[in-house]
Amino acid sequence: MVKTYLTLFTLLLGLASHSQTLRGIVTDEQGTELTGAYIYHPTSGHHVHTDIQGRFEMDGVQAGDSIHVSFIGFKTEKLTIQSVDRELKVILAIQVNLLSEVRIRPRSELSDMINELDLITRPVTNSQTVLRKVPGLFIAQHAGGGKAEQIFLRGFDIDHGTDVAIDVDGMPVNMVSHAHGQGYADLHFLIPETIDRIEFDKGGYDASVGNFSTAGHISLRTKDRLEGSSLQIEGGQFSTARLTGLFQIADKKNHGGYIALERLSTDGPFTSPQDLQRTNLQLHYDMQLDDRNRFDLHLSHFTSRWDASGQIPQRAIDQGLIDRWGAIDDTEGGETNRSDLILAWENRFDPTWTLVNTFSLSHYSFDLFSNFTFNLEEPEYGDQIRQNESRYLYSWRSELSHPLSIGDWETEIQGGVSWRYDDISDSYLARTVGRDSLLRRLSYADMQESNLAAYASWRWIHGRLSITPGLRIDRFEFVHRDRLDNREVKQVNSAYALSPKLKLDYIHSDHLKSYLYLGQSFHSNDMRMTLGENPTSSALPASLGADIGLIWKPSPQVFVQAAAWYLELEQEFVYVGDEAIIEPSGATQRSGADLSARILLSQNVVIHADATYSFARSIDEENGEDYIPLAPEWTASGGITYSSDLGLSASLTSRYLGDRPANEDYSQVADGYLILDADIGYSWKRVRVFVNLDNLFDTEWKEAQFLTRSRLPGEAAEGIEEIHFTPGTPRAIYGGVRLNL
Repeated sequence: MVKTYLTLFTLLLGLASHSQTLRGIVTDEQGTELTGAYIYHPTSGHHVHTDIQGRFEMDGVQAGDSIHVSFIGFKTEKLTIQSVDRELKVILAIQVNLLSEVRIRPRSELSDMINELDLITRPVTNSQTVLRKVPGLFIAQHAGGGKAEQIFLRGFDIDHGTDVAIDVDGMPVNMVSHAHGQGYADLHFLIPETIDRIEFDKGGYDASVGNFSTAGHISLRTKDRLEGSSLQIEGGQFSTARLTGLFQIADKKNHGGYIALERLSTDGPFTSPQDLQRTNLQLHYDMQLDDRNRFDLHLSHFTSRWDASGQIPQRAIDQGLIDRWGAIDDTEGGETNRSDLILAWENRFDPTWTLVNTFSLSHYSFDLFSNFTFNLEEPEYGDQIRQNESRYLYSWRSELSHPLSIGDWETEIQGGVSWRYDDISDSYLARTVGRDSLLRRLSYADMQESNLAAYASWRWIHGRLSITPGLRIDRFEFVHRDRLDNREVKQVNSAYALSPKLKLDYIHSDHLKSYLYLGQSFHSNDMRMTLGENPTSSALPASLGADIGLIWKPSPQVFVQAAAWYLELEQEFVYVGDEAIIEPSGATQRSGADLSARILLSQNVVIHADATYSFARSIDEENGEDYIPLAPEWTASGGITYSSDLGLSASLTSRYLGDRPANEDYSQVADGYLILDADIGYSWKRVRVFVNLDNLFDTEWKEAQFLTRSRLPGEAAEGIEEIHFTPGTPRAIYGGVRLNL
């Protein structure tokens, strides 16, 4: 493959500049290499970024020229080159005034500029808040703290991940044909303190990302090295306790690693304790084999079990049967486990060619008990269901990248192939009683699904203009073995998806950038609905989207991003867990606007604000009957953060989710909410003490809501349809102490 690439670009390389090449390395004051640092050559207008080893190469530089080296969170260095014959070593110092170091450049991505700033000023404190770092993304937990969160983004009720692709260090998180829902993405296996950065892209404009990237994708990257070992103990209301340890096991120039552990337990605010018990173990090790080869190893294991009170109907509270924290069936709950192996090898086999191979293997199990309708289907025994599965997930990606200059154009070619294989066994939905007795199975199958893909993009930069065309092709194979009632019926299917992309960026000045992105993407559907003589859905319904926006930095203290967008989806589906079916809802269209701002009031005070509006409708339905249930319309989040040089820090944050339709004619409303949280902390030498106050004003709110028909004891056989909800957390205080060892 490498020889083929080299042959294809031989003529292009002949056009490249033969000027002298400056080589260098960028580190912080402790000697840690900085990946992604920006090196700018004012004479030519060209720029490069450091690789994963902190190294860079820049053509066309001569002795006497100047270069600018910058990285978010560090002070920019302006250097005069004395000689290009020896390696340049650049050391960057930490800079408190972070916004002043944000530069708008041809290769700048919104996620780079916002999230690196946010992670420094507002670190992630728990796995639930990880996704909230993406502007405009909201989450809801509705099953005792153990299930994956419900996700809302860009007018989508994404359920547990159907329309947003998520990966950790290149390992896919979304589960295809999952027992509880397509695209199920559980991030509770991630220890928040190990997160180094969050990369995101709204819309399906990245050729390297395929399945589930309808509304966007999120890539979480864990730390390669620790600043040092630490031990953290937390506790608070509802019998909540958390222990986190990060232990550095090696920190040498050519190799290093750490072990991280997390133990969490809580009963939650419910009358029937949720008894959530979660354990995480993680090992990371990296080796610099030589100047051109780097190897990374990641091992992790996660286990969680919990009880849940489930969603409750308002009428049960009005009748005095329960209060907000009660349950109709408190035998809900579940257990899940996940073990992961990630191997990554980066090879710079040529000064300008980089090949990165990433392989991952996951073993996953899931067992969930729920009761959405109470006594509607089984008046005598109750409507509890059990969803169960076990799977092995294999993935591999090989990506080749190469920057080069062609005349006056600076370009970068990126291409790769990827493969994913899910081997799912004992996936079933069953009627149960009290978790113990099996009434009957509604579905029972083994499944295998494979996804082979190839993609390429080529970024062209000329002066202020950047053009990036991209193309991706995916092939899926589905194998379903129906084992219900010992049938052993095998069904096979395959499907293709072709996804073209185009990005246009224009830099008006160092303070203003505008962009237009166009792209086609897709999400796969549960294979059970794509097989058989009369399939109810297409395997890979496509989406077509467009973004137009600007990134503006009117002053060193202010950063603003605004965008208008449009998205059309060929077919949407709603998973009905208590009936073991997926209901097709036809084609949909969405449009909206996003606005983000970061303001530095002083050296110590930062304001962040994000707001979104979405208009979501079904295309094939009549006006007034075309609302998409639970699709968010208005969202907003913001806050103010203070941090002093003396170790004191504090923040006040808010999040707002507006009312939204609960059904197709908006006759039922899912109530919105406004929640404020606060925290304060103090660091002194090796110790940090902190206190978090959730739901500052003790607002009564509904975290997750669904329009459901259910039947309580004594009600008519047809039941009653109304909003069922999980109450949001009341005011609660938590505190902790971290010791840097």
